[in-house]
Parts: sequence; structure tokens; C-alpha cells
Amino acid sequence: MPSTAERALDILGVLQTPGGSTGAELADRLQVTTRTIRQDIARLRALGYRIESGPGPGGGYRLTSGPRMPPLLLSDDEVVALVLSLRAGASSIPGTATGTVPGPTGDAVQQVLAKLHQVLPAKLAPQVDTLLQSTKDASPSAYAVDPARLTAIAVACRRREGLRFTYCSADGAITQRRADPQRLVFNNGRWYLIAFDTDRGDWRTYRVDRMQLQTPGGPRFVARADPDGDAAQYLTARLHALGHQYHAVVRIDAPAISVASWMRPEWGEVEAVDEHSCLLRTTGDSYEMLAVGLALIGEPFEVLEPPELIGYLQAAGRRLLAAARASDAGSPGSRTE
Repeated sequence: MPSTAERALDILGVLQTPGGSTGAELADRLQVTTRTIRQDIARLRALGYRIESGPGPGGGYRLTSGPRMPPLLLSDDEVVALVLSLRAGASSIPGTATGTVPGPTGDAVQQVLAKLHQVLPAKLAPQVDTLLQSTKDASPSAYAVDPARLTAIAVACRRREGLRFTYCSADGAITQRRADPQRLVFNNGRWYLIAFDTDRGDWRTYRVDRMQLQTPGGPRFVARADPDGDAAQYLTARLHALGHQYHAVVRIDAPAISVASWMRPEWGEVEAVDEHSCLLRTTGDSYEMLAVGLALIGEPFEVLEPPELIGYLQAAGRRLLAAARASDAGSPGSRTE
């Protein structure tokens, strides 16, 4: 006969499935009396599990939601499915307009993964790791990142434990780094670590797929506020600055608050001039791309600098006007009878 603890776990396993179960069904399943089942239910309620019972002979026990979340009991298959689902979902959480995972939501997913990985039974851990390493995401934005590495970094962020790692930069340079990890941020298909580089004394961003963690890691550290007040926005600004070499300053004939309401953060910075106008400081890969972006502004604007962009806009404007006139001349409505 199972012990009291084993019976309680079995009862929870049954009650966590939809529909619940009657006392007689539980008693028959566990080979005990209905009186014993009632005692076990009372013990579970005392531990915080909210178990409701229906009236009458056909009534049964049902596990419902309460003021706090009690521990869940999962089968081996359910644990594996949960870890895989969380890992896949971590790359597809609806984010901000920049495609980054919102701090609270992204952090929560990583913390759940870390906690699950820490308490996996010995027989399940290798199976889960093997499955995670063998799964692929066919979406264009997916980049391979070792799940164990991602989990280890998430744990270090949560515990405020320093990291030691080898880093390969975009130009292939290999360096040894020591950093205090702050947050993991997902942006355009890649995972990035925002961390305070202790050797350089400043914030840095690292692509997780270019990191090779070393053990042991660094010492514990005191929590810091996110750089610029928001780790996701900090990453967006860093990537924007690194990827765009052409700068422009534009005066827009619209209030700053109005422009900021529809402008995405990676497009640039908006600064109020007066109640009716503002300055936009923006960057791009080329004058052509800057011109395309400016053409989408639905308000009157004037390019203040650089002169090269002004010249490009003038030439492009002449080409567009010529094309418009040619279209008008060739349209049926423009012919003279």
C-alpha cells in the first residue's frame, strides 16, 4: 500500500487533469477507503491546494485556482514537452516594434527554463539536453544557440554571478572577457547578453552564439540598474549605431510628442524645438536608405545636414517629378481630342 505522501502525490496527479474525480474513484484507484481519501484531501488543502468537492453521490473533487500557485506535478513526458515548448517560445514571444523580447516576459521565460533545468531528474536531464540540441527552427530569424549556454547565462543573471568567457568578435578576433551579466535580449533572430564588462569598466553587448563560457565563473556582484534605463532599448541603440554610418539632422514641422508617438526607437532621436516643430537625428546605411525613410514622414520637413543628403534628395526629387509628368502625359485622361 502506498504511503501517505505517495498517495497525496497520486491524488494531485489525478486532480490536475480536467474533470476531476469522485472520492469513490480515487479510493478504488489507490486501494484505500473513501475516509482515507477525505483525510488526504484535507492534508492537501492545508498545504495550500485549493480542492473543491461537488455535492451528492455524483459529486467529485476538482483542483481549482487559488490565491497562490502551488507546486505542479508533471510526468516525464510532460516535463520534456514543457521544456521544449518554453525553449521554442523564447524565440517567438511577441515583442516591441524592434523585435526584442520585453524585459519582464523574456526574463520570466528564462527563469522558468533555468529552474526546470536545475530540478530535472537525473534520468531526464540527458534526454532533455539531447532533444534541445537536436531541434531546429526553420524560421529565417533563428540562429543556433546552445540551450545549455543560454540557460547558464540566465541563471547567472538571476543569481548575480559573474561570467568568464571567450568571445569571438565580428572580425574573428578572440578575446577573454569577464563581465557581470544583466539581461538576455532577443533581437532579430539573435540572443544578446547585456553585461557590465569589469575589465573595461563599461556596459557591453555580446552575441550569445559567439560566447564560450568558462568555469568557474566570476564572483557575485551587486545588482545594477539597466543601462539607459532599459536593456532592450540600449541594445537597439547600440546595434543602430554600429550598423549605420550615415547621419542626418532633419527639422520636422510637427510637435515632438506627435512625431515620437509613431516613430520607432531605432529610427533615431526626436528633440523638441518649439511647440510646433522638432529635430530628428537619424542614421542609415546610405543616403539612398535615408531618403527612402524620410519620404515616409507624413509631415513637412527640411534636411539641415549633411549637404550630401540634401543634394541626393534634390536629384531624386527631379527624377520623381519627371517620372510623374511622363505618367500624366501617357495616361488616357491626359489626351487631347
